[in-house]
Amino acid sequence: MDKHTLDESQLLELFRRMTLLRRFEEKIAGLYVRGKITGHVDLYGGEEAVGVGAICALDLKDYVVSTYRQYGHCLAKCAAPRAVMAELFGKQTGISHGRDGAMHTVDPNLHFIGAIGAGGLPIATGLALAVQYQEGPEVVFCIFGDTALSQGAFHEALNLASIWKLPIVFICENNFYGMGTFIDNSVCQEELYRFAEPYKMPGVRVDGMDVVEVYIAAKNALSLARAGEGPSLIEAVTYRFRGASMSNPAEDRAVREERIWRERDPIMNLRRRLLGEHGVAEATLDRIAQEIDASIDDAVKFAEESPEPPLDTLGKTVYASDH
Repeated sequence: MDKHTLDESQLLELFRRMTLLRRFEEKIAGLYVRGKITGHVDLYGGEEAVGVGAICALDLKDYVVSTYRQYGHCLAKCAAPRAVMAELFGKQTGISHGRDGAMHTVDPNLHFIGAIGAGGLPIATGLALAVQYQEGPEVVFCIFGDTALSQGAFHEALNLASIWKLPIVFICENNFYGMGTFIDNSVCQEELYRFAEPYKMPGVRVDGMDVVEVYIAAKNALSLARAGEGPSLIEAVTYRFRGASMSNPAEDRAVREERIWRERDPIMNLRRRLLGEHGVAEATLDRIAQEIDASIDDAVKFAEESPEPPLDTLGKTVYASDH
């Protein structure tokens, strides 16, 4: 499989989804500063090629276990911008009816299991075991950050997934920093995909700033999982343009380093490819961006006008029997 397996319409869809993620998060950054969104807001700008490339390779029935930068992952899984925005506002019309807010977006209907951070590794492995036990067709995608590799849960998850040949793909977003600690100070292996070898599963490193390369790697890993050949590990080398969160600016990084990575912006790279290699009109790409901006403005208006969750629903879904 090579890059030429994606036609122009598929590339345009990748461009649309990455642009939606970027513009949506730029909007919520402004809303957070104005106090419209409260809590902890972690942004994803710069890493869109990983989430979009991987998730667009999935079928809708496949599962995604995400990180705390889940807004983009959820949108890439085809969640409605209105529902995601309303959730960030804590409104009843939100994707989780205002109960999860900015940190734990979940949509069972989309098979989007939400944000759990490094703790998602054992949960995703258990989910893959359930799929296998029920002889289901689904595959589980588990997305996590680079510093998760220094935790025991990573090794336990890969070990069990390999022993049982589970239908799961582990996707490490290696942006070098985690919360702020440089990766060399927390993980002994510089090439993170090599952790796959001792657990007897395929491992590959891809350019996480190239959405097509990520998509192809994800498709290959999915094919193995669906054929009953077990898990894979993908390391996507990428870069987060912002700090770990809105309250944590990127003061630990050199200006020159940021400039070099911003020149590799995955959205601009795909835009240049569409304009140059495929002859797409610039007006077409501009129109896509305008449509996305309009949908985001609509989502904000919808969220602002939506009702707060009733107090008598506060305890709902705390227990499995409480519907």
